[in-house]
Amino acid sequence: MEGIKILLVLMVYLFSIKDTACAITKIEKKINFQGVIKDSKKRRITEVAISYNLEDGFTGGNGNIPFTVEVKNNGYFKFELPDIGRPLNFNMSIQSPDEFLGTLIDYYAESGDNIEVLWKIGELNKDTVEFSGQGSGKYNLITTLQNQFWRDKKTLGEINILTFKDSLDLAYKLDCYSKLTKDFEANKVHKLEMVKYVSPIIKNLIQVEFARYYDDWAFIIELLYIKNSNFRRQISQHYLEHTNEFFYSPGIIHRMCRLYLYSLADRIKLNMLIGKQANAVNVVSYYNLLKKSFDGVITDRLLGSFTFNKFILVNLEPFSPKVMDSLIADAENSVKTSNIKQAISKVLRTKSGTKLLSSSFIDLNNDEIYTNSLEGKVVLIDVWFLGCSGCAQFHKMFENEVYPFLKKNKSFVILSVNIDKKLENWKMGIKSNLYTSDDYINVTTGNGLNHPFINYYNIKGGPYLMLIDVNGYIYSRLDPIQAVDLKYMSRLVKDAMIRRIISK
Repeated sequence: MEGIKILLVLMVYLFSIKDTACAITKIEKKINFQGVIKDSKKRRITEVAISYNLEDGFTGGNGNIPFTVEVKNNGYFKFELPDIGRPLNFNMSIQSPDEFLGTLIDYYAESGDNIEVLWKIGELNKDTVEFSGQGSGKYNLITTLQNQFWRDKKTLGEINILTFKDSLDLAYKLDCYSKLTKDFEANKVHKLEMVKYVSPIIKNLIQVEFARYYDDWAFIIELLYIKNSNFRRQISQHYLEHTNEFFYSPGIIHRMCRLYLYSLADRIKLNMLIGKQANAVNVVSYYNLLKKSFDGVITDRLLGSFTFNKFILVNLEPFSPKVMDSLIADAENSVKTSNIKQAISKVLRTKSGTKLLSSSFIDLNNDEIYTNSLEGKVVLIDVWFLGCSGCAQFHKMFENEVYPFLKKNKSFVILSVNIDKKLENWKMGIKSNLYTSDDYINVTTGNGLNHPFINYYNIKGGPYLMLIDVNGYIYSRLDPIQAVDLKYMSRLVKDAMIRRIISK
């Protein structure tokens, strides 16, 4: 165990050194990829974007390393990933200056992989991806399982379980949905068992992280439970009859399974909802249960998920920024995993009542806009980038459901901060009206993520939202779900105008 710790420390050290600062020659193992993209419509495909995470995705973007590689005129591309001595999660997407062409599902790369990719884009942007070369078996297996999962999801959708006539119809649909879920999962497990060319460790990861039938089942149950108060006892009884069967208990290997552990955190909340027969659960009680349900690195990752994955915070009773700050401070003290602890400590820089870091950005006239020049107004800071589907979804909902009412308040402004490296991408995003509005104060960092404000607040992507009070103090970090709730946002903006932090 001590040897493993030393190895991990050495790996973190190696990947934290800047090339220009290293005077000695390092021999670093690489995982090699090369491929060809074939597009039936012959569109302009200029880059492949790759993103991998050295810290398994539980540190709010820390450890996430994105980069792009050029696609030649003949569709050829190549790239390398670091060989860190254990499975490395990564994903790829195709970049076109004309349109978004789709993203591949995540994969796990391993030591010794030497992969060739044949990526075909058909009609309606339907992708066919084939892998060959050393280590390609697991990539094709993940693709096969995930494609089957989406076909099975379509079959499950035909049950139309969210719409039912009465108790008998609900019982029938619940039974059908659960039976198919059980059959589909059994089929997945059988395929995993039959494969001989994938290591047991990778099989274990794939089983919980891909084609997640059990997690989908729990998600549907939660939707049914929340939307149908008159049938909650029936839905709860069905859930309790199947939940132990439709669940994989976490082991230490699953520390690398981000989506599985996000769903585990949500399953804990679902258990609380059903146990209390409640509409929502108390955030403090939920946090405390996350702390004590499991041990060691799994608990650390659950607390990391609680801190960084705001979608976990749905179906909770209303809570104030002050309460959340206290829980995040407790998480920082409780977590033992150093990288998660360090990432959580950076979140506390956005603690309510903290003075906003004085910063400047560039506007469309190439003039500098200083954050302190906005004091006297309540400011919603919205960070986005071109191609960010979550940013576009947030903007659409905010523009339709919240902004028409808030814009009447002349003391409220939106500082729309773009983090694209290329100015043309920023301007293209503004022109599209998908991410921002001409009513906002549109600015850019001028250099992507390499900006004092972005670095200080550890912003790794979008949408990133922060509400600033009239005196330039941070009122609250916001998640997109909160920010599209008109009643909630109206309350926050009103209170931020008088510098009063909501407390319960």
